[in-house]
This record gives sequence, C-alpha cells and structure tokens, in this order.
Amino acid sequence: MKVTTIDLEGPPDPTRFVREGGFLLQRGSQFVAGIGSALTLEITLADPSSVSRATEVLVSLDSKELPPLAVGALPFDPQEVGRLVVPTLAVRCIDDRWYALVCEDGLADDERGRHSVLLEPTGRDPDLAWTAAPSNTVGPTEFVITPELPAEEWLESVRLTRESLSERCRKVVIGRTIRVRSDRPFSAPDVAARLRALAPGCTLYAVDGFVGATPELLLERDGRLVRTMPLAGTAPSAKDFGEDPTAAALLGSAKDREEHRITIEAVHQRLLHFCSWVDEQVEPTVTKAGPALHLGTLLSGRLSDPPATALQILSSLHPTPAVCGDPRQEAAAIIRRVERSARGPFGGPVGWVDAEGDGSWWVGIRGAVLRDREAIVWAGVGIVRASDPWSELEETRLKMRPVISALVRP
Repeated sequence: MKVTTIDLEGPPDPTRFVREGGFLLQRGSQFVAGIGSALTLEITLADPSSVSRATEVLVSLDSKELPPLAVGALPFDPQEVGRLVVPTLAVRCIDDRWYALVCEDGLADDERGRHSVLLEPTGRDPDLAWTAAPSNTVGPTEFVITPELPAEEWLESVRLTRESLSERCRKVVIGRTIRVRSDRPFSAPDVAARLRALAPGCTLYAVDGFVGATPELLLERDGRLVRTMPLAGTAPSAKDFGEDPTAAALLGSAKDREEHRITIEAVHQRLLHFCSWVDEQVEPTVTKAGPALHLGTLLSGRLSDPPATALQILSSLHPTPAVCGDPRQEAAAIIRRVERSARGPFGGPVGWVDAEGDGSWWVGIRGAVLRDREAIVWAGVGIVRASDPWSELEETRLKMRPVISALVRP
C-alpha cells in the first residue's frame, strides 16, 4: 500500500470530517482527522505479540515522506480485541505545517473528489470552526433517560466495592451507565459541537460512533519524550476557573489526595520501566472540565534506548488506577463482579499512532456511544475507604451532565 504526502496551504475545517463520518481528535487549534478505511489492524493491548504485529504492519506501509498513522478507540478491557484503522485520508500538523496522508491503493474517483473538498483550507482558526458549523439534520426532540441500575442498587454496589478494599487493594473505579433513547437518530457533528462549547478546554474526539470531550491525557510520545497527565479526585466547580473556592477545597481534601496519589505512584512506576528518567510535578494542579474540577499531575520522561513505541507504552500504562484501580488485577476482578456489563470503549484509550512510534492517546471518558436513536453514557468514580456512596452518585451525575446536555439540547 502506497501512502502519499501532500503539503496543505493551511488547516482544513475539522467539522467537515465529522460531518462526513470520519474521525477527529482535536485540542484547541491542533487536530488529527481523517476519513475512510484503507486497512484495519486488530490489536489486544494485553498481548505483546499483537502490539508488535500492529506496529510492524504500520512500518511496512510504503511511505517515503511522512509516516502513515492509525487511529482507534480501544476497549477498556485490555484482554479484548480492539482495532486500529489506517484511514484513506488523514490530516495532521507537524512543526506548524499541515499535511495530508493519502492511501492511494484502490482509491475510487468519487473518493478523490471528496478528499479535495475536505482538504480545502478553512481560512479561520480550526478551534473557531465549530461556532460556525450549522447542523444539517433535524435532531431529536423527545428523550427517555434510563439508568442501567436504579440508584439504590448502584449505591449498594459502591458499598460492596468499599467493603472489598484491603491493605493491598486500596482503590477501585466503578462505573454507572445511562441510556438515552430518542425519537430521531443522534447526530455526531451536533453532539461534538455542543460538547466543544460545554467543555472548551478538553480534547474533542469522534471515533467510530464514540463522541466525547475528555480532559485526561493518557500518553503522548514525541521522539524520545513522553508525557502523561492522570486525573483523579473530583469536585464540582462553583465559579469560573481561577476564582473557584472549591479548587482550594479539592487540593486540601484528604480523600481526593489519597485517590490521586495512588494513581500517580502507579503511573510513575510503569512509565519508569521505559525511561531513563521521569519527572513529576511536586504538587497536583486543578484542571477544569465543564462543571467538574479534577486533581492532575503532569509526568514527563525521556525514553531509554531503544525507545519504546507509543503502543508498547500504552499497553503497560492502560488501564491506570484513574479508570481501574490499584493493584490492577484485583481492581479489575471487583469491577467484573459489580458492573452489569462490559464497558466497551468507556475508560479505554482513544487516539492515534504513526509508523515511527509517535502518537497521542487520551482516556475515553465524558462521551457517548451513538447507535442511531440510542446513546450510551458512562461515568466512573474512584472508591477508597473514605468514599461516601451518595457523594459518589452525585459525582457520576456531575461527570455525565455535559454529555447528557449535549445529547438532549434541542
């Protein structure tokens, strides 16, 4: 398969890719987008040989200029088979220059014309494109919102989880699922545009019907440098960021600091396995994500020689204690006991990787899986010994609020 690189005059409109059924990962004015499927790679993160095979296939693609890339929304369960897609057309920015990667093999004439339209420069900041993105569909007007578990049953699952904790198993993340049914199909572009407005500082993603705005960076690899910023510890935002009294309360919360420290210690150790050094912020900072505030700590490191690829690091980091618990195996066993159904992509990695091993992966949270007239919404909470079931229920509602608002807003 031959991959051709095209220099672009400027950034295209990211909304076009979502409207045409493609994928998008966007933070501010920077984004990676694409459309079509030239090649699908199966991958199981828990299987090192599967990770190696996917990397080998990417490297084998015929590209004499920029490295081809693949995108995916992988399952939360690393034992499940996920898929990476090499798009027929991908767009990315490197060193402030915009490029298109086109898989030429088997590309139909109508697709070539479609690509040329998608690649036209937007003429504006890509971050502002969503404000001028009109809906081309008549959206739903009637909704039925149903929790997978009644509140009392879910509260009991929190109590059972808390009772399962031990000196060894200090934290478990359990989820709550809501189903939203409507009278008309949900529109991915409309949901994405609303989420972008409701959570402007987050990374917008739309991959294979999974649409959301996540605040949490799981992994970024750029050559020898690697970064991650786990989030753990949550509070509602009372005011605009910078003037919020709850930010100080969150930083001073013993329960949230414990939950956060468990996550950072585990991520630090896993990252150190691949690096000659790893630095972390001395104190966590407060990150705003829509109506929620989170404790976050940036970790950065330099990869040892030979440098591990983004997929290799990803297979070690995921799932972090921020979405699973610690230790990983014990927490996963409790999750299987108390959650009714598999999470699918919720809490899983969503992002991209290229043939040189670079890539960016985010935690698939604050989103919805869109299936025609049904949308599935999930939120997880970290349970430690000090957790209060009613407070944890309110936290799931807080985290779901922007997503449900994006779904049901007329």
